[in-house]
Amino acid sequence: GRDLNSVLADNLKSNPGIKWQYFSSEEGIFTVFPAHKFHCKGNYEHRSRPVYVSAVRPQSKHIVVMV
Repeated sequence: GRDLNSVLADNLKSNPGIKWQYFSSEEGIFTVFPAHKFHCKGNYEHRSRPVYVSAVRPQSKHIVVMV
């Protein structure tokens, strides 16, 4: 397979309006493409950020079954 940076670079070429792309993994990998200065404390934990939590949390669904 292709490496993540190649995929992100191709996304940027195909969609020049994209400013940044963010990738967060369950294992704790976090990257921003293209790279830029990112001011954070040494203990930054992206998996506790609301955007990550809302993306991985299962959403409840309302299902109606009619017979």
